[in-house]
Amino acid sequence: MRNPEPHLRIISPHNLIRAGRRWHVRAYCDTRQDFRDYALGRIVDIKVLQAPATRGEQDDKAWLAGVPVRLVAHPDLTPEQEALIRFEYFGNTAARVETCRGALVSYFIQDARAATDVKKQLPPDYQLAVANLEEVKPWLFPS
Repeated sequence: MRNPEPHLRIISPHNLIRAGRRWHVRAYCDTRQDFRDYALGRIVDIKVLQAPATRGEQDDKAWLAGVPVRLVAHPDLTPEQEALIRFEYFGNTAARVETCRGALVSYFIQDARAATDVKKQLPPDYQLAVANLEEVKPWLFPS
């Protein structure tokens, strides 16, 4: 979205990811000199190059990192609403912790519709919140 005009990229893919309703390819980008996710629906044309990839999955620190994401009921819910959320999402426990690949943390939080800013993201749109925000912050998409 930062550069919506069609442009050439040389990427070295290592995985396909379904995030929400879209498929992405996780790849090393020669231009950015970093690993990125590319929405397959936005790729217009491809050409397979003969040169081998210079970087792969084993070099992708965000792909290899296991990041725990702790989901809780949104703090602005009433006690009765919180009890309902705890029953529905957490089996009557206080929270649910899912370990995600660092590269997929933002997708997981979006899919769960969990608030990362409980002052701006309020119920009823957000019934869940991320409790360990400082721990997951390095893995979130830039805002």
